[in-house]
Amino acid sequence: MTVRLSLPKDSFAPFLEFTTVGIIPSHILGTVGARDLPAHRFNIQPVGTGPYKLKELTPDRITLEANTSHTPSPWLSRIIFRIYPNYKTILTALERDEVGGDPLVEPGDVVRLQRRKDVTIYDAPENTVTMLFMNTANPVLSDRLVRQAITSAIDRGRVIEIARNGHARRADGPILPSSWAYDPNVKRLEYNLARARALLDEAGWTADPAGGPGRQKEGNPLRLVVLTNDRPERLAVAGEVQRQLVAIGIDVEVQATGAGGLVQDFLLPRKFEIAVYSWDFNGFDPDPYSLWHSTQVAPAGLNISGFSNRKADEALERGRRSLDRMERLKAYAEFQAIFAEEVPALPLYLPTYEYAISTKIRGVRTGIVANPPDRFRNVTDWFAKTRREIATRRS
Repeated sequence: MTVRLSLPKDSFAPFLEFTTVGIIPSHILGTVGARDLPAHRFNIQPVGTGPYKLKELTPDRITLEANTSHTPSPWLSRIIFRIYPNYKTILTALERDEVGGDPLVEPGDVVRLQRRKDVTIYDAPENTVTMLFMNTANPVLSDRLVRQAITSAIDRGRVIEIARNGHARRADGPILPSSWAYDPNVKRLEYNLARARALLDEAGWTADPAGGPGRQKEGNPLRLVVLTNDRPERLAVAGEVQRQLVAIGIDVEVQATGAGGLVQDFLLPRKFEIAVYSWDFNGFDPDPYSLWHSTQVAPAGLNISGFSNRKADEALERGRRSLDRMERLKAYAEFQAIFAEEVPALPLYLPTYEYAISTKIRGVRTGIVANPPDRFRNVTDWFAKTRREIATRRS
């Protein structure tokens, strides 16, 4: 069967990825409209072609059993997901050998679990970047020199140590280092306190004439608020950013809110100055249009920094319009250079996804984790027991 799709305007390079979904059963969903899908019973009674099928769903557990029609057939005949009220109860269950794994280990618990002989810690790179988003509509942060000073004042390695116990990779730009579109040759601002102070001087923010630790401009003190959610990791990031910016004379206040409230009440309506926030890059096309093109500045858009730059817009448009990878590469290299100069946000780090599995389970392999279920990518190779027998080819 051939399916032909016609686009009303120019080519759109990410189109094929956006229209690619897994196989779904037509006898169940063939007549269901898109609006009805989220509430459809298929979500709790799924039918698919994967290595496992749903056996039972209760408030405290999900039981999967092997799909004997799948090739290759999985070694584990059954997998049970137990549902716990919070992270601490999951960790306790793991340490008591009541469960075979913990789907997400907090950085502060990694070292302790690594000392245990009955648990293996697996880590995988995430397609997530934690950034400092700077609101360019703010009178202070609208000045590129101030944004460059903030960027030069932040020691990202130290932030990673404080917030993640070193379990992260440094981020350098708006495109993931794992992407074919990432340009390692772009000249980026590095940690340099002397340059940070000089940039603030150039922007007119001079030392307090009264001899205080802060800076002022036309009698106004240099003060900024760093907003984050109340997760311990984010609070640690905000606290370390505060400490480092104070060193160049910026008076910083940290404010925390609930995770849901951060987005709806502050980021989308642009009611913030600097925000610690993580962005998930789902999929593998590098197109960053939705985060940085000026058409996305409106409150409904995702350009929460309010970044607006004509040359950046043109580069982003060329990057998503062309189907030629070399042309896209050139366009995205140009965009990354502009981003490094304008710094509407400071990418801090890419966290590693750490999960714990009992040493009774073997055959686990890691890979890029765009979403938590990705850790099961090779689940058909997992096994729990071994015995000597004559080798036969698995179907």
